[in-house]
Order: sequence, then structure tokens, then C-alpha cells
Amino acid sequence: MVASALALVLAVQDSGRISTLTGDIRVHEGMKSEILGRERTISVWLPPGYDARKPGGYPTIYLLDGQNVFDGARSFIPTQEWRADEAAQALVNAKLIPPIILVAVDNAGAERLNEYTPVSRISNEGEIGGQGDKFGRYVMEEVMPWVQGNYASSGKGSETGIVGSSLGGLISFHLATKHPDKFGLAGVMSPSFWWAEGWQIKQVVDWPVKPKVKIWMDMGMAEGDQMLIPVRAMREELLKKGFVENQNLVYYEESRTGHNERAWAGRIDLCLKFLVGT
Repeated sequence: MVASALALVLAVQDSGRISTLTGDIRVHEGMKSEILGRERTISVWLPPGYDARKPGGYPTIYLLDGQNVFDGARSFIPTQEWRADEAAQALVNAKLIPPIILVAVDNAGAERLNEYTPVSRISNEGEIGGQGDKFGRYVMEEVMPWVQGNYASSGKGSETGIVGSSLGGLISFHLATKHPDKFGLAGVMSPSFWWAEGWQIKQVVDWPVKPKVKIWMDMGMAEGDQMLIPVRAMREELLKKGFVENQNLVYYEESRTGHNERAWAGRIDLCLKFLVGT
């Protein structure tokens, strides 16, 4: 079912929470996945002057934890959202990036940890996580074809990105570097590279060939050593593999910011500008 931005605004106002949607956003509720066996909402932001028949289509960025991407009324922390719609609109209007499409894919609630981790690990509750590649199949085999069939989305890997934060950053890095033909752009915000004793870092060490992908990676310096030490180690390994800073890699540390939507909102414009900037 498609809900217009206006209808969604009215609905959240009735609930006592104020919507912060900006621009032309199409909200698709109850989107069923055959691969995962779950439903979720997918929200699509279209650029100013969107042309459904644009030759070649628009560069397209898939953003994880979609509840937190556009609307403070739906975000995990009320009123805190990434403001990706405001950021993209300002960048497009200023001609700092070309017109793009943003696709916000909601997380699966209690199944978020399972979907956003490439391997499992042992916790006090037993073995947890590890469905990240299955989630990747869902995005690549179900979401992307649907988006390309319903919107003027470029199907080129070099014009397609995946962006996430925390565990969403971990799985964004994993999927982009494993499938650079699908995701040539990766926004990796406050990534949980500590997961499974730094499993993702070890994968990079063992890469036989550097994948052709452009990576934005960031961290807030108030996030603590558990987050900072692994991401700094990842930066060093990427440089050893031949990534070049300010060409196909940016690592950005921001002082005094923590692990939350407000912090990521403060950096999403920098991320988009690096990944697709003119």
C-alpha cells in the first residue's frame, strides 16, 4: 500500500508526534519479502524536478534503519532522525550533488540484529546474529528490482549506494565490498566493526583483490574505545589494500559526538556529497 507524505503527516499528528518529512516522499507500507518472510515499510524520496522517464535513471542510495532516516515521528528516539531528506534536497538545490533517489528500508525490529550482522557470535544468550547475507539477498533480489521497476532508478553499480549506521554500517560495508557490482558506493557510519571479535576487519586482511567501491566511513569520538579502535584499525587495513584517502575512501572523526541519530544527521550531508558529489 502506498501512503502519501501528506497522509502520513496527518496520521502521525493524530498520534501526538510531529512528522518532519521534507520533499516528495512515497511511503510503501506492508512490503512483503519472500526471502525473509517479513513485511516492512519502504520510503522513497524523489529529488526536486523528478522525471519518471529520465534516460539512464537517477543515482540511488539505499539507507538502512529506514524508520530513522526521514521522519522524527517514526524514529527510534522521538524527534531524532537523520534528516537525509533535508540534506539531499539542500545538496541538490545547491548543485553539490546531482539529483538522486533515496530509498529508506525499515529495519525488522526484533530481527534487526540478525539481519544486520554477517556472521553470528556467542553471547550470554547463546549464538546470535548471522543473517546478513540473507538480508543482502533481500535487498539485491527483491528491493532493488522493485525500485528499478517503479522509479527511474539507475541500475548501474557505480551509481548505487548502501548507507547504514552502527550494525547498519557493518552490514553496509560487508555487502558493498562483497558485491561491488551492485553497490559501488558505501556510507559506513559509526560501524560496529567490533562484532564477532573484529570479523569484518579480518576479512579485509584476507582480501585477494581490492573491491572497486567508494567508501565513506566515520565515527564520533565520544562513542568509546570499543567503537573507535576497530574502525581505526579498519582504516589502516583499507589503506594497506590500496584505498586512497579523498579518492575512494574518506575516514572522518567528529569530536564530542556520540552514537545516535542526531550525530548521524550532522554527517549525512558530508557522506552524500563524497559518494555522489559533482
